[in-house]
Amino acid sequence: MTLIESEEIYELLNELKSEGKIRFSGISSGTDEEALKLVSDNQVDMLQVFYNLLHIKPNQLFIKNAFDSGMGLIVRSPLSGGLLTGKYNYDTTFTKGDNRSYFLHGQILRSRVDIVAKIKEHFQLNSEYSIPHFSLNYLLSNSKISTIVVGINKISQFYDILKVFKTQRMKADEFLEVEKFMVNIADE
Repeated sequence: MTLIESEEIYELLNELKSEGKIRFSGISSGTDEEALKLVSDNQVDMLQVFYNLLHIKPNQLFIKNAFDSGMGLIVRSPLSGGLLTGKYNYDTTFTKGDNRSYFLHGQILRSRVDIVAKIKEHFQLNSEYSIPHFSLNYLLSNSKISTIVVGINKISQFYDILKVFKTQRMKADEFLEVEKFMVNIADE
């Protein structure tokens, strides 16, 4: 957070904009606290945030304020490092060098796998409307989000993700039902 605390970054970005070297400024936040400060400072045009079904706090903390101030929002890790693909289980391991190996193991992995199973069961997800499609649709149904950035390793994953654009967006009450369910799961 020291970078944004000094405000020097804002000066540099504004200088680049005034020189015509960039059209828009943006910062990727590492934490919700950083994002809150960036939204409060309102000095950048775009903010990239970590936001997904397993981490809905940004929608509760700062997304509305960012949107209301005209800040564009880019969502990173919308499938939570692959957890929301539904392909992980208690025995999933990651290769050395894969950043998920540092935080996604043991009890954290087990609890997240259990949450994904509860989501699939509660919302009756299946091969036609799968957990990744449901997860992406949740984000795309939030009209305050500018775009999402989905990581893929294979072209087949890209084609699979494209299917979500044929899915009807959640209505406001459905969106709120999902958020309420996720808050309740987090409190268990």
